[in-house]
Amino acid sequence: MTDPQPPGPTRRPTGSGRTAERDLADAPVADGSVHLTTLTYEGRFWDAFVEFVDDSARPEVHRARLCFVPADGAGRTTARTAAIIVEPSTEAVLDHARSLARHQIVAMLRSATCDGDDLQPADPASGR
Repeated sequence: MTDPQPPGPTRRPTGSGRTAERDLADAPVADGSVHLTTLTYEGRFWDAFVEFVDDSARPEVHRARLCFVPADGAGRTTARTAAIIVEPSTEAVLDHARSLARHQIVAMLRSATCDGDDLQPADPASGR
């Protein structure tokens, strides 16, 4: 008996991977995205999705980013990473994303939602 295939796209999703970041901030989750997990961060629930990015210059490569949507729908509607997963197939992209530990996904959410205000300059007296 074989294991059933995990849910997800059976073909590579299409679409522009060149959209400006400012246009992505309020864009909904792209068609063909796959729900990865739901997690909490700073007192809110967030849904994390694997969002495929089309690279017409390299069609043999499958790229994806993580897209985070607050479950309560309030405030910022989406936050995205850069295309951080690069694999030879859609299935390999999904396997890679599913292998990420929860703390790694939270770190990516934190990075994607950081506006720079919470970054502190180095303190020369501390040696850091």
